[in-house]
Amino acid sequence: MQLSNLSSQQLRRAADLKERIDALQDELNELVDAAEAVPMEAPARRGVASRRKSRGQGRAAQGAPPVGTRRSGPRADGQLSTKAAVLKVLESGKAMTKNEIIQRISALRGGKINAESLHSRLYEMKTKDRTIVSPEPGVYKLRE
Repeated sequence: MQLSNLSSQQLRRAADLKERIDALQDELNELVDAAEAVPMEAPARRGVASRRKSRGQGRAAQGAPPVGTRRSGPRADGQLSTKAAVLKVLESGKAMTKNEIIQRISALRGGKINAESLHSRLYEMKTKDRTIVSPEPGVYKLRE
């Protein structure tokens, strides 16, 4: 880029930008100098990794699976997990809408099901596990 090719308006704008950049650079230098002048002591605290580790050890002591793993079988209270319930409902091979799945799981469990939990399980089973397919939007069935 040649300065001789710029219009006077473009040159004025470039000069304004250069002044703003210089002012910000000066401000940044002042902040850095001030931070170096006052040594800050980091507060003593546990790191994220140690918190995760301690949580995981607590879960293991209770006989629970490690964080990040999911079970698809019966839960400790004897109920089927959402994933297991979806698989059981879709065993018939019939394609069902989300509402039909909710009704059948509710009947199977003897109570209501969390629709958000069902939605996330259906998405996971469709994208990650690939155990179900969606032949059309909002309709699900087991992969053949």
